[in-house]
Amino acid sequence: MLYIKKVEAEGFKTFNRKVTLNFQPGLIAITGLNGSGKSNIFDAILFALGESSPKTLRVTSLKNLLFDGGVSGEKASKAIVSVQFNNTGREIPIDADTVTFTRELREDGESIFKINGRHVSKQMVINLTQLCLISPEAFNVILQGMINRIAELRPDERRRLLESLVGVAQFDEKKAEALKNLEEATHKLEIAFARIGEIRNVLRKNEEARNILLRYRHIEEEIRHLNAMKVSRNISLLNQQISSLNSSLEEERGLLKKRMHDKTVLEAEIEALKNQREQFLSSISDPSKTFVNYEMELASTYSKIQETSSQIKSLEERNLEIEQDLSTLTTMLSGLEVEKANLSQNLERLKNEVKLKETERQSILQKIKNVTAEMNEVNKRLSRIKSQKLKADSKVKKIDILLERCRAKKEKIVPLHTRLSYKFKLLESKQNSFSTVLNELKQSLSNLDNLLQTESTEVVSLSKSYEEIEKRRRAMLDAIKSSIETLEKVESSIVKAEAVQRMAEELLDIEGLERLVSFAKTGAVEGCVGLVKELISFEEKYAKPVKSVCGLWLNAIVVRDRDSLNKLIDAAQRVGAKHFNMITLSEIKPRQLPPPPQEPGILGYLSNFVNVNGEYDVLKSFLFQDTLLVEDASVALKCSSEGFKCVTLDGAVYEAYGSGYTSGFPEILEAVSSYGVDEYYSELKTVISNLKRIVERRQADLEKLNEKSKTLLEKKAEVSKNLGQVHGEIESLIKFVKKYSETYSSNQLKLNSLRDKLIKIELYLKRMEERINLLNLKREALMKIIQSEEENVEAHKLIELNNTLNSLNSQYQSLTNVINEINISLMQTKGRLENDVMVSYNNTRKSIEKLKAEYESNKSKIEEVRKILAELKEKYETLKAKEEEFHQASINMQKTLSDYDTKINEKIAQLNSLNDMIGRSTIRINQLTGRIENLREKLDSEYNTLRLYGHTSPIEYAEGSEELLIMLQQELDEVKPMLNFLAEKDYESVLEGYKNLSLRSNQLEEERESIIALIEEIDNQKKKVFMDAFEKIDRSLRSIFKDLTDGEAWLELENPEEIFSGGIYLMASFPGKRPKESLMLSGGEKTITTVAFILAMQSAYKSPFYLFDEVDAHLDQLNLERLTKILKERSKEAQIIIITLKDLTLSKADKIFGVYQRGGSANIVEYSPGVAVREVKA
Repeated sequence: MLYIKKVEAEGFKTFNRKVTLNFQPGLIAITGLNGSGKSNIFDAILFALGESSPKTLRVTSLKNLLFDGGVSGEKASKAIVSVQFNNTGREIPIDADTVTFTRELREDGESIFKINGRHVSKQMVINLTQLCLISPEAFNVILQGMINRIAELRPDERRRLLESLVGVAQFDEKKAEALKNLEEATHKLEIAFARIGEIRNVLRKNEEARNILLRYRHIEEEIRHLNAMKVSRNISLLNQQISSLNSSLEEERGLLKKRMHDKTVLEAEIEALKNQREQFLSSISDPSKTFVNYEMELASTYSKIQETSSQIKSLEERNLEIEQDLSTLTTMLSGLEVEKANLSQNLERLKNEVKLKETERQSILQKIKNVTAEMNEVNKRLSRIKSQKLKADSKVKKIDILLERCRAKKEKIVPLHTRLSYKFKLLESKQNSFSTVLNELKQSLSNLDNLLQTESTEVVSLSKSYEEIEKRRRAMLDAIKSSIETLEKVESSIVKAEAVQRMAEELLDIEGLERLVSFAKTGAVEGCVGLVKELISFEEKYAKPVKSVCGLWLNAIVVRDRDSLNKLIDAAQRVGAKHFNMITLSEIKPRQLPPPPQEPGILGYLSNFVNVNGEYDVLKSFLFQDTLLVEDASVALKCSSEGFKCVTLDGAVYEAYGSGYTSGFPEILEAVSSYGVDEYYSELKTVISNLKRIVERRQADLEKLNEKSKTLLEKKAEVSKNLGQVHGEIESLIKFVKKYSETYSSNQLKLNSLRDKLIKIELYLKRMEERINLLNLKREALMKIIQSEEENVEAHKLIELNNTLNSLNSQYQSLTNVINEINISLMQTKGRLENDVMVSYNNTRKSIEKLKAEYESNKSKIEEVRKILAELKEKYETLKAKEEEFHQASINMQKTLSDYDTKINEKIAQLNSLNDMIGRSTIRINQLTGRIENLREKLDSEYNTLRLYGHTSPIEYAEGSEELLIMLQQELDEVKPMLNFLAEKDYESVLEGYKNLSLRSNQLEEERESIIALIEEIDNQKKKVFMDAFEKIDRSLRSIFKDLTDGEAWLELENPEEIFSGGIYLMASFPGKRPKESLMLSGGEKTITTVAFILAMQSAYKSPFYLFDEVDAHLDQLNLERLTKILKERSKEAQIIIITLKDLTLSKADKIFGVYQRGGSANIVEYSPGVAVREVKA
């Protein structure tokens, strides 16, 4: 709950010393004698919350709020008031349990505002108090005399009081702004309508030129299409010729293939006869052998006869099946041929019908164009007439508005001129006095600026001197420090180097290792690869981490296998090597590393930054394993805790899970190569001695610079102190100059503005009458244009043409629909013919041809196989006969050989004849192939031409296309002279502008309508908000007045229809009396009615606390009891602080403060029920 927790005041009005009043929730009473300073407590609260009105704070000026000295005469130099609120519920949007508003007023009238000790602006305090409903201007503060002022309010003043309480001023501001926007929107809309009419005429001309261009392009497209038809027909003819030649070529190739087969058969027969002749000769020479062979050949021939008979039977069965299939397919093919013929006839009929309908449609289209052209002309005339009338009407409206404005302004201008003249004279007098004061302040500021420049120059000079000395001192100090550090490092390095050198010589047997490696490299030990440090390489920046991880293994000897290891151990004993390490490559198990963690600071596995010959790559697994290379120790510690072994770029090694740590690479391993040169150490010691002497001299110089720097610093501090005082005076003076300058500039601007306004008003008055007369003359001329009858004649003609056009359009659309339906039927018929019937027909024909080919092939095979069977049977019988007649072979040998020779010669003659025919077929095939290639070249050329016309495949040729092509070419020649190739672009540009302007006019219309709607909405919202508050206050008033008096009170609107043009009546009816308006009541009745009205308004708009200053002063005992009861009840929800002199009110209070005067200063005592009275102190 938000309430005032504490009030502190010091030096404010009658509070000389600091007093602290601790408040609490509930009803708090303040009492005391008249003039004791009770009301000053309320003034202090209002003052702390930002109230700056002297009238409200009951003083003549804010300076009078300071304690005036009282009896002692010691005036306060400042007044400080703090009001602390309990903010545990965070009602004030500050994150603190208590919020303290503090205001300090100084003698010069300047106020300082603080919230919880922090300096803030006054505006911030005002904004915060208004937000939390604790503003000093709110209606929760009822000061002395306010009840009387409210009681005497007239009805219209009472309405304005409610308006200020409700906050309807914001609606008035919004409405004023909306009315201004409405005027601008109306003006813009009138301009847009005028421009639309102008652009419409330009658009019609561009549309005609564009239509001619579109017709030209359409004709060109049709010509390309007709040319494409012509080329397509040529392609079709070429394809037919190529197809015919291909058929002849295939027949010739088939004939050639058959002759080649016959040739092969003849050659085989000739070879067979030769073999038979040879066998015959051989059988004569070896009778026993030939007889056996005849027996075997008889058995083989019999087996072949059986196989051949089976093959013939299978082929005959397949031919029977083919005959049945051929019968079925032939019937189907006949049906398809009939259907194809019917579809072709329908196709031709539909094409002829389309041509007739298209001709009729073109005729109607021409009529439509003629009517449209005539309508365009009428529209142009009608549009011109309408545009003239619209412009005239628009201008008349503008003139009426201008006339009304001129007359209204003329009526207002005279009193405005009088007021401005008075203001101008008053402001001019004020500026003269401001100018004098401002010049004096600027002179003082100039003098101080000169002094500031002098002091600033000296400070800059001292600062530069001090900076130079300080720079030299720091440089010398850094040099001394660097020299000392260098001395320490060098001395430490020398001592360390000497110790390390001695330890290295004792621990490492470098000479023995070198002897062993040299011995092995001579080839005495096979498998010795070399030292680790010779086999690996890395960048210098990775030297520390690599050496830290490898350690002593850097000087280890690498061998290939165990045999090499044993041989090297024996060699070491022979050469006297004592200390050395070895790595056996064959025993190292290569391991696959998982991807390294992808986190900032992790560079990757250390092994990835080391280069090793691929043959020895496993060496990296032995030396580095899964060690991660990281940037610094923080990353290393994190990775180590996650189970990774890490090494930093500085060489520090962190074992997994923090199990171990190595700071870096042992220096002893590099001792021999890094140290050991005595001459070097001797020279180094000489340099150290010289460096010490230089350091001593620089330290002496440093002491002198310190003394000089200290002197300059003291002098600079003294000058800076003086400079600060001058700065303070200048800043104070600048504030005054700025304040007076701003005021002077503001007044000067107002003065100039008033002068300009006066000049303009005088000129305006002079020209106003002339303008009104001129507007009246223009209006009469425009009214004659508006009343013209020409528009009706053109409109009637347009209606007749429009009816004709609608009729033609209907006919055209009807024909278009018929043509579309015919085209659909045409496409369906064509699709049926090409995609269904022709496909089925071709597939059926191919199937028949395939089956016939197979049937003929089978017949040929059967014949051939029968021949082979006959031959086999004949051969079998021959062999049988030969077997019986073998003994006669020798007798008939000469005759048999002669028969073989005759047959062979006959076959050779046949073969020669066949070769001649094969040669002629080959020549024929070459001729046909050449002709086909020539036709295909022509076909490719035609296809290229077709692509130029925009088609990739041939299109259907239409009869009569050539005649149509000639007609279109003639029309193209007629259109060309009228062409404007930029017409389409010009039309689109103008059309776009027309659309944009139309769209803009629509938007302006919508904006105007939306502004009108907004004004209505603002009025409705204003009325709703006001009426809601009115009804809420009225309900509370009825309840509170009844509780106070047992009577009735209510609010009435003077003009319910126009609530903001009338007032509000406060009606009251006391028990046994007639209702009266509050102004007609007696004094006591008026007071109790006003108190009820105030409480009702507070009920409607609640506040965290309420301040009442003697609201019960004029109430009788009965009304006082009832008021006290109401206040006591309300104090349970909000804190109520009341100044009262009534004992009854004091008896109901939860806490009482008593105020009394002593020595001109107010003193306060505090009392709570059950607690002794005590004096309030700081």
